[in-house]
Amino acid sequence: MTPLQRYIADEIATDHVDGLLSRREALRRLALLGVGTAAATTLIAACGENKQ
Repeated sequence: MTPLQRYIADEIATDHVDGLLSRREALRRLALLGVGTAAATTLIAACGENKQ
């Protein structure tokens, strides 16, 4: 994954966490980007963890 792809994937995950995208739409966009399902769900889960 290139740095640009990583940045876009992080933005998609952040938009999901912020409520701008549904989980389904976030996974769809990550799939279009070429991110595998396992990696996409891990990325979304990691971005959704509580930050203390």
